[in-house]
Amino acid sequence: MASDSGKKRHKPGETVQKPGIYRVLHQRHRRPHEVSLRADETFPPCTKCGIRVRFELVLCADGEEPERQVDGRE
Repeated sequence: MASDSGKKRHKPGETVQKPGIYRVLHQRHRRPHEVSLRADETFPPCTKCGIRVRFELVLCADGEEPERQVDGRE
């Protein structure tokens, strides 16, 4: 699940702070895809890879730039 985008990754169970389009990164069983999430929703687990799935903000609904990782870790 390596990514060179440097975008901040979110885990299942965390609250969505910024509404927008998120890239969903799975554990090997599926290629990345995108979903639309609203603020105050909870990032969901995957039915196959469970809590190992991660989410990266691609496009903010409010027009802000997506956050970047500072230290490169999840």
